[in-house]
Amino acid sequence: MSSVSIDLPQIVPGSRCLQCDVCCRFPDHDSPLRPYFTETEIAEAVAAGLPAHSFPDRAGSRITLVHHPAGEGYLCPAFDVATSRCTIYPVRPLDCRLYPFALMRPPQGEGLLLGWDRLCPYLREESDPLLPVTVSPEIAQRLKQPDAQALLTRHPNLIGEFQETVWVLEPVSSGFLPQPPPPSPVASPTWLRAIDAGDSAEIARLHAFLSGSIEAGRSSHHPAALLMWRSLMRLFWVELDDGLGVAAEQSGGYFAPVPPAPASGGRFVETCRQLLELLNRLNRNPAASRIEQLSDAQQRQLTDAGFLCQPVGEEYLYDRRALAELRGDRYKSHRWSCNQAERRFHPVYDRYQPDDHTACLRLYAKWRRQKERRVQEDGYRDALLADSFYAHWQLFTHAAAWGLTARVVRVQGEIRAYTVGAPLDDRTMVVLLEVADPDDPGLGPWLFREWCREFTDYSIINAMDDSDLSSLRAVKVRYRPMRTIPFYQAIAVSDGGCQGESEWSFTGNAREGGT
Repeated sequence: MSSVSIDLPQIVPGSRCLQCDVCCRFPDHDSPLRPYFTETEIAEAVAAGLPAHSFPDRAGSRITLVHHPAGEGYLCPAFDVATSRCTIYPVRPLDCRLYPFALMRPPQGEGLLLGWDRLCPYLREESDPLLPVTVSPEIAQRLKQPDAQALLTRHPNLIGEFQETVWVLEPVSSGFLPQPPPPSPVASPTWLRAIDAGDSAEIARLHAFLSGSIEAGRSSHHPAALLMWRSLMRLFWVELDDGLGVAAEQSGGYFAPVPPAPASGGRFVETCRQLLELLNRLNRNPAASRIEQLSDAQQRQLTDAGFLCQPVGEEYLYDRRALAELRGDRYKSHRWSCNQAERRFHPVYDRYQPDDHTACLRLYAKWRRQKERRVQEDGYRDALLADSFYAHWQLFTHAAAWGLTARVVRVQGEIRAYTVGAPLDDRTMVVLLEVADPDDPGLGPWLFREWCREFTDYSIINAMDDSDLSSLRAVKVRYRPMRTIPFYQAIAVSDGGCQGESEWSFTGNAREGGT
């Protein structure tokens, strides 16, 4: 099959491409970003004038780069420096025709994601802010066709590895491509075993473990609060001498995202000490070793025993009935926003259906794009927004298996807002995420009110933490929390001393719907 049959729209104006100093240039001769050619594309490129030795494998390969004749680095041999033109432009490969969009695998697990490269000057600086979101559904739909998926299956190198510079827009597939097995985290970890998030018995075991190690009412009392980040980190059971722990591996570092659970009669302090010692054996830099999501009582025990404990954040708890009714002056602005949304949009509060998956993630992409454009150069916030895409994707993909409740808001049949949550105990429901279309003011508060109206069997709503974002903190405070639950992390070395500052953890929440 000729890949040329996959028709793709031209996103960047040709005149802009001729002025660009990014494309077709590479810092290293073996750059993983150099274009990949299928067997058909290689034959067409050679017929158009490229030397056959530009392709190490005629059955399909990345092109061999050449030295820049007048500068540093390397060039695609099809690129003419004098004219800034591609000499084989009419038969350029799918990899080039797709750009500035890109196909890549998620950091962990199976699947195929469509994103756009933020290194493209046109998309970053000149285009309509919503252009990638507007065009991506058309491109994704064409890549979902059987002939395109057959091509990608035959040429898996057309899909790149996860790149931080690629801004994810939506999934193209949930896992039709074979994935290489993940590397073993340690040589022979007899006390470390991967948690299978697709096994219902494993999820039940994780639920039971969290019920014993996390105080009631906390978001991490539910397995989804951990599993939602499985695209970014791997989870393991840690078998301890007198208890059980959970470890997470992210970017080569290991930490405990939740406290361990001592065995019957075991001591919490000693269980934590052993867990941190094991993490230190895994980490080249022991400063990465930490135990997160400690309660106030747990951190006091550890502090008294000589551990260094640091406050990390707090979760916000609300009176569900107060938020369902929005009575009085304290909720005047929220009530006004809800009334305005009802009059303008006539929203419909509805159950999430599996067919809503892509529409919800597309809405997230639009919401995130608006957030990034509103406040420029906020690296921490942008990292949270980028990582949260994977959390939303996981929650929607596994909503039923993980026992989650998902609701959407439809306006004239189109999804304009969504939320996902779960019961934590007999009294508390947690809101794991919420997003509302930034072009529809008031839909966020309206959705939150409808959620609170629905779950009358619960008296408390946990809206998670504020991820140390001032804008998100302001939203949560305006909703008048009945109280907050602080949480801490502990850092220690094997001799009982303490050291280092921690890295950012993925157990936070990026809920900003309704702002």
